[in-house]
Amino acid sequence: GRLRYCTAPEMLPPRPETPFFETRLSTSTLTTMRRHIEDAGQHLDLPPDRVFDMQLAVGEAAINAISHGGGGSATMYLREMPEVALQVWVE
Repeated sequence: GRLRYCTAPEMLPPRPETPFFETRLSTSTLTTMRRHIEDAGQHLDLPPDRVFDMQLAVGEAAINAISHGGGGSATMYLREMPEVALQVWVE
């Protein structure tokens, strides 16, 4: 797996069609978001260390959005074909 940090729109991967989970970002939604990442990782049969890495990275991005941007949103997408992918868009 890989983590892709995108700093410009042209770097973004294509956005999948149907979200698995969406939430407005606030300190009260962080635990729920992390739980959904764990559930998605188990559904996709990802190794626990990769799920933890994703929770950590997304948590950091979410906290930055809350602390420095006043909030935002997180949208999670799952893909099983042609390859397994878990994408979380923090905006």
